[in-house]
Amino acid sequence: MPDGEVLTGEYQVTDNAAVGIGFAGGHTATAIGFGSGRPVAVNAVGNRGTIMTCDGAIDIGGHGSLVCQTNHGTKYRIMV
Repeated sequence: MPDGEVLTGEYQVTDNAAVGIGFAGGHTATAIGFGSGRPVAVNAVGNRGTIMTCDGAIDIGGHGSLVCQTNHGTKYRIMV
């Protein structure tokens, strides 16, 4: 945090992409994933009592953005 407080917590990625499968020949299958981002939720607690919750989306490489809010009402946008 800007004041030096350290937050630790956990995140959860929920994959909501659809998959299409096409067959070409007797034994060959091709799968294609659809979806622009995977939703992610973060919950973290600081060593001085700050609680932060975040929601956002990440791509398959783990990059994306989150919108976060602390229990004090401060909002942040975080790029990962």
